[in-house]
Amino acid sequence: EEDEAMEIAYMVSSNTFERYTDLNTTLGELFPNITNDAQILDKVYEIYPDLSATDIWNYLTTDLRATCPINDVVTLMEGATNREVLRLFIPYRTTVFTEQIAAFHAKDTIALFGYKMADFSETAALITDKSLRTELASMLKNLAGGEEYNADWVEGKTLTIQNRDPVARSGVATAVVTEEKARESVCEEWENMDLTKYGVQN
Repeated sequence: EEDEAMEIAYMVSSNTFERYTDLNTTLGELFPNITNDAQILDKVYEIYPDLSATDIWNYLTTDLRATCPINDVVTLMEGATNREVLRLFIPYRTTVFTEQIAAFHAKDTIALFGYKMADFSETAALITDKSLRTELASMLKNLAGGEEYNADWVEGKTLTIQNRDPVARSGVATAVVTEEKARESVCEEWENMDLTKYGVQN
């Protein structure tokens, strides 16, 4: 039992699952902490169809712990009269570590500061990845200087920085403004199950 627990802990920490059975084992251990829904595993595969076990884990944990709770917080803050709240979403997929970080809530940090890390070297980051850094740096400089970054990016709309071809997950980073919140339809599914209240607290 101890060896099995260590294996599960390793898989959770490494974000990599070779088999769906491994993912099911881990989720079977974790979901009872937040839900009594006996059909929860079936619903996971309905919400995240046609994905690898690793991608399901990455999207699931990022949606539940970051994206969906942040949507809720931003919606509440948009009612404030003394500040402007802007939504930024980065579904851009890096060409490095594609399995491990299909979905990850620190892509901005990696792009701006992390390419020189030992396991994410500057040379390993291709021009398509560096374009994400360029786009983010431009955005930050404009905002810090009180300048407009995108005329369509106003409160209530989402600026999405994604690959040029978001379906194929390829190409340099490009910024678009949408009416939808980040992963809105997926978050609605989790909200209906009362599972968007477990956001990570840093």
